Amino acid sequence: MEARFQVYVNYEQEDVQEEKIAFDGLVTIVEPSVSLFDWRLLSTWSFVAALLGGAGYFTYLNFFPAPKKATKVKKAAPVGPIDSPVIAGSGVYNEDWIPAHHIKKGKGKGGALSSGDESDSRRRRR
Repeated sequence: MEARFQVYVNYEQEDVQEEKIAFDGLVTIVEPSVSLFDWRLLSTWSFVAALLGGAGYFTYLNFFPAPKKATKVKKAAPVGPIDSPVIAGSGVYNEDWIPAHHIKKGKGKGGALSSGDESDSRRRRR
């Protein structure tokens, strides 16, 4: 396709404005070849699709909350007698099932202080 192309230059010199023709001629307009595998076109469309997808996901999360699931009421299975380690009313428990290293009573000295322990030397330093 050919078209006539004119370029005018307006300039001012010593308070006098002048207009000159810088170019006057025919130009040929050529369309670039379109390819399905054009990198710039594909990257532009993928970027726009990612932006629209992110905006749509954000909108979906904020304006369309998930429906609440209906919970089914389950009936409890019948419970038989339980062999309890605690004897009711006595305040004493059965120690047969507790491992030996958990039954140790009393604190041993020497070792790191726990979070609740404070020695006299620590109190004096403050």
